[in-house]
Amino acid sequence: MTHLAFLSPEDVDSIHDATLRILAETGILLTEARSREFLTGAGARVDGNRVLMPPELVEKCIAQAGKRPSLRGRGGAVKTLGDGSLYFHNLGGAPQVFDPVSRTRRPAIMQDVRDATRLLDALENCHTITPFFTPTEVPGGIMSLAMYRHALPHTSKAVQGPGIQFPAEVRYAVKMAEVIGDPQEVLSLSLSPVSP
Repeated sequence: MTHLAFLSPEDVDSIHDATLRILAETGILLTEARSREFLTGAGARVDGNRVLMPPELVEKCIAQAGKRPSLRGRGGAVKTLGDGSLYFHNLGGAPQVFDPVSRTRRPAIMQDVRDATRLLDALENCHTITPFFTPTEVPGGIMSLAMYRHALPHTSKAVQGPGIQFPAEVRYAVKMAEVIGDPQEVLSLSLSPVSP
């Protein structure tokens, strides 16, 4: 099998080493107390609301992580990451829409999430979907869940996300995923802390 490689093994190692250094020295801003407690119990250190993760902790977690997670879409198609195939998904979270007729930008709304999801569903080389737009009429605290909820019914492909910030959001994401199948097969969650 031919593998597509954009980076040399040395480049990958360099990026990995830099990531370990950033997580250890700069960390991530994490304001949710139970999440901070969980990470400190595993060996992280807290400096204010910033969680600093030593390289050994990160390496241990990487070693324990599943190397071939699968995600199933509403249509039944399964994409298994790490199986040697090359999969593509779109960028997500755009806050504005460009109108090519008027040549102006406007704030994105929920209808844009639905419309973009239907378009991405029709694109052959888009294998999984990330909700494309960040709808501005939705309060920030439920933004990721709203994007996920309004993408799910408009595609048969696997939907990436939602990105969560608080444990309570997980319960709602699981309930939404249950509508289309077993959450262990159809739901992928991303932790979205504030970056350094």
